[in-house]
Amino acid sequence: MDEGEAKAVFEAISPDDFEASEFALKTSRSGREVVSEVRCLKVGSLLETLDDLLSCVQIVERTVKILK
Repeated sequence: MDEGEAKAVFEAISPDDFEASEFALKTSRSGREVVSEVRCLKVGSLLETLDDLLSCVQIVERTVKILK
């Protein structure tokens, strides 16, 4: 992933950043690296969140590939 793709991924998933007493999601980017930190009390919530994040990343990757 180049920096442009990393920026696109970051911009696609960072609006989902959220913090509450039982759940937190924070995404950051440094160069070509995008890191999402998820904290939650329920495994089901974690799995659903990771599934959503990976779906967003996959959509960005497909879009970038089409546009190239």
